[in-house]
Amino acid sequence: VTAEEERIVEASMIEEATALSSALAEILLRQAVDKRDLRQLRCAIATAVREKVAEVAAIEEAEALVPVLATEKVRQAMEHKVLSSLGPAIFIAQELKLPESLIKEARTVLETERLRKATEQKNLNWLRSLLTLSEVDEFAASAIVTEARALAAELERGRVPRVASAAASAAASAASSAASASATASA
Repeated sequence: VTAEEERIVEASMIEEATALSSALAEILLRQAVDKRDLRQLRCAIATAVREKVAEVAAIEEAEALVPVLATEKVRQAMEHKVLSSLGPAIFIAQELKLPESLIKEARTVLETERLRKATEQKNLNWLRSLLTLSEVDEFAASAIVTEARALAAELERGRVPRVASAAASAAASAASSAASASATASA
């Protein structure tokens, strides 16, 4: 653009640079489509649209793949119950206006897994936070919500050992098992 405005470079060189820029944008789009990398694809689309350097058909093809990849990402995160991936995947699904049923299913998995982990860890602060600030009643399985509330009440009364003592007990149990196994193996 600067070269055109200031007439520093010949028009033929500007046309050649524009053609190369367009080809590069399409190559980046094609690579992102082939890799099926949602982040890279969205970035390549944004660049191609902003710079107006790719063919409309290539951009439309790439844009059509975005919701497919986003849905796959949500489903994978739900299947593997990866909380660190599930939250961002839900955010992207909402941003792309994917089906509400998918988003609700993902939120159910997310909230249930959060409560399950907080319950397993006997983490009172996390339980309180989840039970009061999040929408667990709407999304999490009612059985885990009931269990989490009961555990939180017990923790508040001091009747259930906290995480540190539970971890120490688990470590002691593991050490005892290892010692027993070692003694059995040497006998």
